[in-house]
Amino acid sequence: MFHVIVTVLVLISTICNATIEENGSCAEEKTIPNGGRIEVTETAYHNRFSYVVSLYDEEHNYVCVGSVLTSRLILTTSTCVQPKPPVTHVRVNTRDSYDGGEIHYVKEAIMYDQENYTKNDIALLLLKTKILDVHPVQLVSPSDVQVSKGDQVLALGWGKMDNNVWPQYLMGVYLEVSPDEKCQKFYSGGDSWICTENKITYICAGSAGAPILFGDKQVGVVSHGDIDKRGMTCSSNQPVASVNLLKYLDWIQTYTQNKTYA
Repeated sequence: MFHVIVTVLVLISTICNATIEENGSCAEEKTIPNGGRIEVTETAYHNRFSYVVSLYDEEHNYVCVGSVLTSRLILTTSTCVQPKPPVTHVRVNTRDSYDGGEIHYVKEAIMYDQENYTKNDIALLLLKTKILDVHPVQLVSPSDVQVSKGDQVLALGWGKMDNNVWPQYLMGVYLEVSPDEKCQKFYSGGDSWICTENKITYICAGSAGAPILFGDKQVGVVSHGDIDKRGMTCSSNQPVASVNLLKYLDWIQTYTQNKTYA
């Protein structure tokens, strides 16, 4: 899934202080280091990260990650809905990708750019029914301090781990923001991307659509690394590209501020 550039001891300390801890120590929260990854506990999920949802196809196979924007809108990537088979339903309000929560079916996939969806890799899913208990993600705004080279961001999702196992529970990991020149070496599009790196482990299939958090706000959506369409090959040969949400806020708001999609 996702990864960070620190020793395991420093990683555990950083996570305890900044991310997973809700009621005290790491021991109380039972954080689990796993090649740079940590399991998001039940308490942490419901108190901080319950906007993170899992996406599935018509065969009930896990496909991607998404973030709740409103009771009927989910933020994800276009590569998660193209090519077919499409995402047909989402599981919300649970950190468990196998069970629990609520199932909501997709009415429509709204892509920013259907012709060039890998370059403008952002999409919305309109649900047929409203999520009953809504905890929407907070998106970055132009007035916020922006991420820059060397900043640590947090990614959340259910992507495949280094041992080729799919996690049952939501996992989180810190990534370091790459220099712009390194990002541009691998990806065209300039500041449409936020590139991140991890030298401990790899990013793998199933991570697309994952929210990238800076502080408590979502600044990006994981798109691709060594591209394998709906995810990534397990490789750390190049930085991972995430959609820079600042570039798409106006487009997102045309839907979130429309009562039809609320």
